[in-house]
Amino acid sequence: MILNGPAGVGKTTIGRLLAARSANGVCIHGDALSDFIVTRDDLAVELGCCFEAARHVRRFLDAYDAEAPVSMFTLWAPLGTVVERAGRRVDRRPLGDRVEACYRSMESNLAELGEVVDNLAAPEDVAARLDALSAT
Repeated sequence: MILNGPAGVGKTTIGRLLAARSANGVCIHGDALSDFIVTRDDLAVELGCCFEAARHVRRFLDAYDAEAPVSMFTLWAPLGTVVERAGRRVDRRPLGDRVEACYRSMESNLAELGEVVDNLAAPEDVAARLDALSAT
């Protein structure tokens, strides 16, 4: 399962809850992927660790080389909520204007970014909803 969404929407919180529900569950935080980049060609790689448009999803799926099925859900909340949550991320570098820029980009492409799931309820309830959706 891939959890997509703008910074601060709750991907890590929900991902950790989902991973904890499975034996040997794993939650790979998007920021951790940057540790694997040895060199970077900014013309070939776009900013961010989320899928802002359908072309990002296609690029990932074209490169995905495994037999496990992929389900993608985009977590969503109002911009004010996302900005406030992103501001509380004291253990990570501040993203500043990038939070709103990413949000606006995703907002215009939501129909192409998998199933959109509101992330305003309690995290346990959102995780349960994702569990149910991924089982169908």
